[in-house]
Parts: sequence; structure tokens; C-alpha cells
Amino acid sequence: DVGYLRALSPEGLLSMEPDLVLAEADSGPPEAIDVLRSARIEFVTVPDSFDAGAVREKIETIAAALGMTEEGEALAARLDREIAEAMAEARRDNPPRMMFILSMAGGRIMAAGSDTAAQGIIELAGGVNAVEGYEGYKPLSDEAAIGSMADVVIMMDRGGNHAADDSELWNHPGLAATPAAESGAVVRIDGLLLLGFGPRLPLAIRTLTAAVNDAIGAP
Repeated sequence: DVGYLRALSPEGLLSMEPDLVLAEADSGPPEAIDVLRSARIEFVTVPDSFDAGAVREKIETIAAALGMTEEGEALAARLDREIAEAMAEARRDNPPRMMFILSMAGGRIMAAGSDTAAQGIIELAGGVNAVEGYEGYKPLSDEAAIGSMADVVIMMDRGGNHAADDSELWNHPGLAATPAAESGAVVRIDGLLLLGFGPRLPLAIRTLTAAVNDAIGAP
């Protein structure tokens, strides 16, 4: 455990005397990464994207760094097939509009826009992101939430201040008038599975697809 990936301590990492550092693309702060790169340690940045090819990119990068190119290619090829199969199973003629809510802390909706893992998994699971007009995870106004016309709300399965039970969701002024509120369509899934974009991606696609179908009453 080396701490939060965006608040790394180069001194703490270097004290572990690593031979190789594998870092996610958004690791930081930049000053810490500069120190690590200047040390005489192999430093590899693992790409981070949110589409069907994301897992292959990660596997190829890590396999090359570990000198396991053949094993990496075998794993990537298997996952390519499994992801394609899961996507084919998820395809719908009328894609449901899905809103991913990261947090409801303080009664404010923090929702996923474009260029996020949430939008990526929504699209792979045959849906469309109900939230439009911005990138990343940002607060959503009540008006924008109403206008999203979300068919289903997706949240991580967790507790604490960022969570919300069904009553809090459907009584929120921004959500009460959505199709999701009318049918009570909400799904909660483990966050690491849902947003990790790792070797469990086929399972994540199938899990979200099945949960959404159940929530909206689709076959």
C-alpha cells in the first residue's frame, strides 16, 4: 500500500527499493512522478482508456515490462473474444439511458459525463449515457438530472456518505421525474468490478447487462 495514486510520496516508494514501477496514467502529483522517473529504476506508465481495447493495451504494456510478451498475448486474445461475446449479448435495439451516480453526498448528484470509466462500461453494456454536455465526474443540477430522462440509475455498491438508499434517490427533486424513478430502476454493483477495466471486464459487462435488464424489466 503506497497511498492514493494521485498523492504519491516518491521517498516512500523509493525506500521500498523497487526494480520496476508500474504506474497508472493519472498517477501523481507530477513532481513525484518526475522524481521517480529520474531515479535509476524502470518506470512504466500503464495506459488508461475506457473502450473494448483498453484491457489489451494494459496487458500488452505490463507483459512487455515483465518480459512475458507471449503470455500477455494469449491472455489478451482470450479476453478480446470474451469481451466481444459479452458486448454481443448486451446489444439492444432500444438502448436504455443509464445515469451513473458516483456520489449523493450532501444531497448533490455527482454524475459521470463523457471520458469516464462509467460511460465506457455503460456503452459496452449496450446503453447510452443519460448525462451529456461535460467530461468527467461533476455535480449535476436538478434541471440537468430531470432532462437526462434516465431509464436506470447505476451506483457503486458501497456505504458511507456517498451512498443513497432508494428513498433518497427517488425523493431527490432532480430524479423524481425521471423514468428511472417511475419504475424504481436502480442497480448497485461493486465499484472495482464495474469501473476497473481489467481482466474482469467481460464479467463486468455481463453483470451490468443482467442487472439493468432486471431493473427495467427487459428480457
